[in-house]
Amino acid sequence: MSINKRKHPRIESTQLSIDISDGVGVSSGGAVDISRFGMCLVNLSKRLRKDSNKYTVVVTTNDGKVFKFKVRPKWEETGLSSRTLGVEIENVPSRWTEYVKSLEPGAKDKDDVWAAASDK
Repeated sequence: MSINKRKHPRIESTQLSIDISDGVGVSSGGAVDISRFGMCLVNLSKRLRKDSNKYTVVVTTNDGKVFKFKVRPKWEETGLSSRTLGVEIENVPSRWTEYVKSLEPGAKDKDDVWAAASDK
């Protein structure tokens, strides 16, 4: 049994698509879980540079919201045809924080939280 030592809860997600760049190549994939400061990216091309310590990620939600930020890899798993990365978001945009907060259990009114974040 593993103990979860995360500071912020992870939210399971199937509604996010991502594009990730290592500065040379680009890969598309998905995010299976997110938090205010990180995410797990799946189905990434193995052609992305493994030695990169920073990537640029563009996240698109099913309802058209777009977020762009730099991430640092924290862990990696490589399968036969794809890679999975656990990443930490650098300089977290306030819009991302508000978006994730709107999805967290106990969020009062998700539409109100997101509307307030969009006004910033």
